[in-house]
Amino acid sequence: MYKYPISAIVLAAGSSKRMGKTNKLLLPWKEKPLLRHVVDQILDIPVMEVIVVTGYQHATISSCFKGLQVRLVHNPQYHRGMTSSIQTGVRHAQPSATGYLICLSDMPLLTAEDYRHFLSHLHVERLQPRIGIPSYRGQTGNPVYFSRFFRQSILQHFHPEGCKHIVRSHPQYVRQVEMPSESVLIDIDTTEDYDRWAQCS
Repeated sequence: MYKYPISAIVLAAGSSKRMGKTNKLLLPWKEKPLLRHVVDQILDIPVMEVIVVTGYQHATISSCFKGLQVRLVHNPQYHRGMTSSIQTGVRHAQPSATGYLICLSDMPLLTAEDYRHFLSHLHVERLQPRIGIPSYRGQTGNPVYFSRFFRQSILQHFHPEGCKHIVRSHPQYVRQVEMPSESVLIDIDTTEDYDRWAQCS
């Protein structure tokens, strides 16, 4: 039985342009594709469902999840930016979910324990307006949690690169959760990032 009645939405649609011709989500990480490692951590939280939103190289990305209990949802408009993928995930989430954990697919240092620590401070089982943001030593990071209260705001959002405007517009509902490590701040964007952090994993 899942502990958290929420939908975790993993954004895996981008083309990782800063990596050149390499799709960073397919790079090896602890003997798995990086994306598979990220999703394995999220599956271990546990939550009601894990939705992986694909776009670029859909077929290849989808092949990472054979045997896993995830829902693959393709976003044909992925080139329009991150918001379109967030909206695709939210649109396909189970109606009974109390909220949405928006996860980036290029943050392999995050562990299941990190996700659980974050969610345990948000009372996500309650139907109340809530935006959760993890922080570490004054810097905010990812993932971000939106309760179902914000569903329509997300679906109607027009800024292409995420939902920061929604967060800024509702400061009274935002709760920052101090995290025990900097993993909520670290993503893999470049070859240099990968070389540095893969050695630490």
